Amino acid sequence: MPGPRTVEISRTECLRLLRYESFVGRVAFAVEGAVHLRPVNYVADERSLVFCTTRGSVFAAVSSGTPLVFEVDASQPLDHSGWSVIVRGKAAEITDPVELTLLRRGPLKSWAVSASEQWIRLDIEEISGVRIPAH
Repeated sequence: MPGPRTVEISRTECLRLLRYESFVGRVAFAVEGAVHLRPVNYVADERSLVFCTTRGSVFAAVSSGTPLVFEVDASQPLDHSGWSVIVRGKAAEITDPVELTLLRRGPLKSWAVSASEQWIRLDIEEISGVRIPAH
């Protein structure tokens, strides 16, 4: 029996899945030679995704221009199907007071920290995805 086959997902479908099908993903980045992977809840649009974190956490090492990789996925174990979307881009701390006010009033409510903490934007420079269809 052949193994599962993966199907590439279009950019449009990757963006749809990122924006509407999941709200928790994982951010990976390197600091001083060590790779870190952290779960975050997020909000996304066509150009970027935003998440909130605690000042002084490992994310404090993430400054403007730091390369990040973000991954979000979903699976259906009973029918052995699922999908994964990966975003690559550079981080930027959001410091504009007007934008911060809008973000704090918006739909993203961090599960781990108060909304007054550090807000980070990941610009979507590359996005790709794969799907394992049900079989």
